[in-house]
Amino acid sequence: MYSTAVDDVTNVIANDTSFYALTNSGKVLSWGDVRHQNSLGREVNEDCPADVPGVLEDLTTDPITGIKKVAAGGYVAGALTNENDLYVWGGRQGQETPLPDMSGIPESVDIEGEDILDFGVGDRHIVVLTMSHRLWVIGNNSNRQCGCGSKNEIGAWKEVTLPIHKGQNIVRVYGGYKTSFAIVDGEEE
Repeated sequence: MYSTAVDDVTNVIANDTSFYALTNSGKVLSWGDVRHQNSLGREVNEDCPADVPGVLEDLTTDPITGIKKVAAGGYVAGALTNENDLYVWGGRQGQETPLPDMSGIPESVDIEGEDILDFGVGDRHIVVLTMSHRLWVIGNNSNRQCGCGSKNEIGAWKEVTLPIHKGQNIVRVYGGYKTSFAIVDGEEE
C-alpha cells in the first residue's frame, strides 16, 4: 500500500498501471509504474518521478481551462475538458492501442467536429457520446464491447445506434474490461 498527499482531489481512478486524480481546480495528476510511462501522460524525470503524483501539464495549456472528467482502462486514459474536447493518451509497448499512433502525450480527439458530452475507456477500447447524443466507438471489439455485430477490431471511429425508444437519449457512457455501458434517460413516446 502506498500513500501520498494530494490536495483538492474530487476523483481518483486507475487503469492497469497508473492512477489519476482530478482536482477541484480541473487539473489531472498521474502516478504509477515507471515501466509504462505512456500511461502516465506526462514526462517522468528526477524532479517528477513516476511514483509521485505529477500534473499533466499538456492539459493545463490554452485553450484548455480545466478538466471535468477523467476515465481510464487497460493502459489508456482520457480527459474531458471544460470546453467539451476529449484528450487521450497511453498504450503498452507491443499491444494495439484504440487509436493509431497513441503515445504518452495527451492528444485531442476529433469526431466529425462535434463537442463531447461524455466518454469511457475500456481495456483497449474507447466509447464517446457527443453533445448531439450520438454514440461513437473505436478499438478492440473481440467481445463485441463496442456494440458492433462482428468481433473485428474497429480501427476508425464508428457510430453505433442503440435500440432506444423515441423520446429517449443516451446521457452517459462507461467503458470497462471487455464491456461498455450506456445510460438512457427520457420517457418513451
